Parts: sequence; structure tokens; C-alpha cells
Amino acid sequence: MFTWEKGSTYQGEYRNGEMHGQGKWIVKDTAKNGENRVSTYIGAFELGSKHGFGTLIWSTGGRYDGQFSSNQRHGQGKMIYGNGMVYEGTWKQGKQHGLGKLTVREDI
Repeated sequence: MFTWEKGSTYQGEYRNGEMHGQGKWIVKDTAKNGENRVSTYIGAFELGSKHGFGTLIWSTGGRYDGQFSSNQRHGQGKMIYGNGMVYEGTWKQGKQHGLGKLTVREDI
């Protein structure tokens, strides 16, 4: 396991000193408002980037299961937002793109 100075960790496969293959990356950071945040990615890496299928979970309650390319949501995926909204569909460079289904809870 590799641990960065601010507490983020990576446990998994490497190639040429970079995250490559399957792994788990826990990132700890601080928001502009001073709030501590944690995100956890479990899935495929390619040359140091999230690439392929994976799951990304935010401490704010959001979760994404799907495809990644160059660290961004890209391809088919399902995003569950912290407020309960769900988007299932296509993503391109981190943004919803093309056809998809958005489900909103009635109490929002």
C-alpha cells in the first residue's frame, strides 16, 4: 500500500511505478469551506488514471458505478446523487451525454 502525505492511499497493482490494473484509491482532501472529504475508487486503472469499469463513492453520499476514461466518467454508468436522484445512461468526459434516464424522488 502507498500512502501520500495528506493521508490518501492506494492499494493494488502497479506497472512502471504507476497505478495500473485493479486497485483501491482512497483520496482525502479539504473542500473550500474547510470540510474534510473522502472519495473511494475501486476498479480499473491504466497508467495512473481511472480507466475501465469502477465504482466511485463520495463521503457526501454520492456513488457512481460504470466506465471511466482518463479519470473521468465516460461510457455507460449509473450515478446516485446524495439527494437520492439517479441518472443511468451515457457519460462523456465527466458529463451526462446522450440518452439516459433520470429518476427523482418525490420528496425532493
